[in-house]
Amino acid sequence: MVTVAVLSVGLTAVLRSFFSVAGALNHAQNEIAVVQFLDTRMADLQETILNGEEFPEENLAGDVVLNGKDFHWKLNFFPLSLNDENMENMREVKLTVSWKEAGINKEEKLVSYLESKR
Repeated sequence: MVTVAVLSVGLTAVLRSFFSVAGALNHAQNEIAVVQFLDTRMADLQETILNGEEFPEENLAGDVVLNGKDFHWKLNFFPLSLNDENMENMREVKLTVSWKEAGINKEEKLVSYLESKR
């Protein structure tokens, strides 16, 4: 009887550890997918602006599926000013990706500063 009790406690600890590692792996996969998306999306935007296109007039948002999971992204543009000097060709660009993981809201952001050629 004591053996069964010891084995059940040990098995419970092993299963808890397994599920903890599985959760950490899931989180790492989500973070990697999000960071790759952020980098790619920002690089595409930088290339578009460097090719002479204007900044979009409004903020953009959408949904994307990464590794079979749903994520939501937002792209915000903010005008810059430095010491009361208007820098109309410069924008602060903030790209945010959010998702739910184990019922908890998660979010990653990437901020860049871009100058339009026009």
